Amino acid sequence: MNTQETEKFLLDLYDSVVADFKSDDPEVLAEILISLDKAKKEISELLDRTKEVLVQLMGELPELQYNGFVLEKKNGSPRKSWDHKTLAEIVSNRIIDMSIDMDTGEIIKSPQQMLMEIVEYTGISYWRVKELSKIGINADQYCEVGEPKTNIIIRSN
Repeated sequence: MNTQETEKFLLDLYDSVVADFKSDDPEVLAEILISLDKAKKEISELLDRTKEVLVQLMGELPELQYNGFVLEKKNGSPRKSWDHKTLAEIVSNRIIDMSIDMDTGEIIKSPQQMLMEIVEYTGISYWRVKELSKIGINADQYCEVGEPKTNIIIRSN
């Protein structure tokens, strides 16, 4: 399927879905949602495979410019199941060590400065709202809060 065929397929699918949204039957919409979820997974797999082939074809090229886009190769490894407690202990010890004047032995940073420094070594993308509330902190005062949303999760059997 070429680019034009893919775009036509997606537009036709969109038109079909929009037309079916007029249905009052939740099972009709459930069927659409399941179909879209399956299509999303298949497209994601196809996207991943296509990226792998392009990386091979690019060889040593760090990037490819095409049709107004830059396709850049990035190297990285997926990381999961971090040992957050051990890593936090090691990083905090290093921060404490770096907060000591080597000539005098004096601690040159306050405990608060040291605690704040740890943020430089983390990639926090969210805060645990329930945990913050346990220590009397309302997370909503420190972020933009959108409209509450109920989501539907689809899991395969």
